[in-house]
Amino acid sequence: MSRGLNALMRKYQQMADDSDTMLRKFLLEMGLRALAKTKKRTPVQTGLLRNSWALGDQVNILTSRKVKRGKMKGETVHSPDAENSAQATLHSVKKNGDRLEITLYNTAEYATYVEYGHKRTAWGEDNGIAEGDWVEGRFMATVSIMEVEREMPAHLRRHLKEWLSKQGG
Repeated sequence: MSRGLNALMRKYQQMADDSDTMLRKFLLEMGLRALAKTKKRTPVQTGLLRNSWALGDQVNILTSRKVKRGKMKGETVHSPDAENSAQATLHSVKKNGDRLEITLYNTAEYATYVEYGHKRTAWGEDNGIAEGDWVEGRFMATVSIMEVEREMPAHLRRHLKEWLSKQGG
């Protein structure tokens, strides 16, 4: 094979390898956007519910500070590789078959009740809600995820353009 063809094959292999990282970064940014929007929508009484939102898994946990103008700013709460936290944050994006996934979750025991609603179990009336009445959910994560999903195509186009220009194409 000619040197030119070998160089071209190496270039395409490098692009394939880089595309996985680019997609992981993109999904991480979208996850951080959903996290920030969810936290903003979360009702606050003590702050526990709002501060219990995170992205990732038990090894790579992220909480957001700000996501602004397409730049993600997050903090790694725990990572097995503290020296390389940027890489560790990418590990919060998991590959499941041919899909990349990131998990948004809340560790507060009552988070699902606030998200989806619940039947009031306390005795007496509190804030006009009697025992047995249905308390509507706030859907702070559901609505935020739907918003980010609607925004994703435009953000993906931007990411792809930037990535392709860096690849020389």
